[in-house]
Amino acid sequence: MGLDIRRVIEGKVFNTNTAEYVLTTVRHKLGYGDFTSELTCLYRTKKGQWFLAGKGGASTRWCRPSNCGSSTVEGEGLRLISPEEAQELLEEHDGDVEAYFEVEEG
Repeated sequence: MGLDIRRVIEGKVFNTNTAEYVLTTVRHKLGYGDFTSELTCLYRTKKGQWFLAGKGGASTRWCRPSNCGSSTVEGEGLRLISPEEAQELLEEHDGDVEAYFEVEEG
């Protein structure tokens, strides 16, 4: 997907290049200068840990503090999520839920 993010969290390495890519969500892709533009990808490690990695504008979950003042600027990041959050994201974005989770007839 083009994201190259690696972080160490609680003594464990999480890397978009070695984890299994599962899904991408894009919000408000309006172009340069859009503070709400965000690209977020869902990944799963070989050990089964789910995580989000992404980049986005100054008004997104991926923003970072600016070097001057109290404002924020565009940024990127990685965040661990629970299996329940991953399933919810897959369902919300018509992902392949059945490839990763047990489902039953409604």
